Amino acid sequence: GLILDQSQYSDKITEWARLVNCLTFDEIEAPSGGPWGGRLISEEFFTHVLQPVLGSTLYAKFISNDAIRRRFLFDRFNSVIASYRQEDGGSHVFPLSDLLSELESGDVSLAPNVEAYNSQKSAGDRIVYSAVRKTLRIPSKVVESWFLPVINPVRRHLDTLAAKHTGAQLAFLVGGMGGNKYTYDLLKIHLGQKGIELYQPPDTGLSIVNGATRFGRDESAFGGRISRTNYGMNIYNKDDPKEDKFELLIPKGEKLANFSARSLQQPLGPYVPISETQTKIRFSLYESDTVPTYVSEPSCSFIASVVVDVDMSVPFSQRSYTVSINMAGTVMEGYFTDASGKRASIQWSSR
Repeated sequence: GLILDQSQYSDKITEWARLVNCLTFDEIEAPSGGPWGGRLISEEFFTHVLQPVLGSTLYAKFISNDAIRRRFLFDRFNSVIASYRQEDGGSHVFPLSDLLSELESGDVSLAPNVEAYNSQKSAGDRIVYSAVRKTLRIPSKVVESWFLPVINPVRRHLDTLAAKHTGAQLAFLVGGMGGNKYTYDLLKIHLGQKGIELYQPPDTGLSIVNGATRFGRDESAFGGRISRTNYGMNIYNKDDPKEDKFELLIPKGEKLANFSARSLQQPLGPYVPISETQTKIRFSLYESDTVPTYVSEPSCSFIASVVVDVDMSVPFSQRSYTVSINMAGTVMEGYFTDASGKRASIQWSSR
């Protein structure tokens, strides 16, 4: 089956999973997708409608004030978009009174800006501004066009996934924008052509929260997870001591349960101190979507580190450490064990 997370402001994520039983999924491949969240809808409105309507001065104040922008999105814009349906037809009203008040627009008239906007549009694409109510009435066909930067790349990505994984029968649409009927209708038609039935939970926005809560309390919710990225650690670079190298530990796409079992049975290493006088070793973990050569590369992100003491009573030739990583639970755990069996550990959030 397929899980579609259509969030409001985060990236669009698709995930193929096998239903093991009524409560457990096994991932077939790591979640994938792109920056196709619901935020693209608001960006279309901002760029193509709000900016020319407000004019450069008011729009600059709007876009530079995060609090005003968010209040408008959450309190006014999103409520109209979330309830949008293709069969509504006609036009849709977007209130601007609160926004104009916060921007301290005063006696600034938006009518000339609206007139200039409409002069470049066909009759069916023209908007209507009410100076009394301070509202914008926008045709449905214009509102529908804002959804295309989200829907079109999602459909193309679904085509790619469907070509790789045949036999899928069910799909679940979740996330904040997953509750929008227009989004649901378009994706239902597209998936239906591939023999996949799309389901929409009663409260799509809370589905992610409920799922995360359940996974936090019961890691068996996903019986088998796939590594979302490449994980590695820093290794001393004798050719350039200031530039640590990246050593790959877990490749992207690896089945985490399999890796964890293998890592615990056959730890990675051994890793040794650089010099005989070294009293501590820092093990640092990193992640990167591509496998870098050095941990300083822009694609490489630091996750966590642990500092372990070197047992100086042990002969230098016997000072060594092995690394085991358990990624089967709700958090990832790294174990760093010296030759005598003394172990240090770290935990970090998985993704």
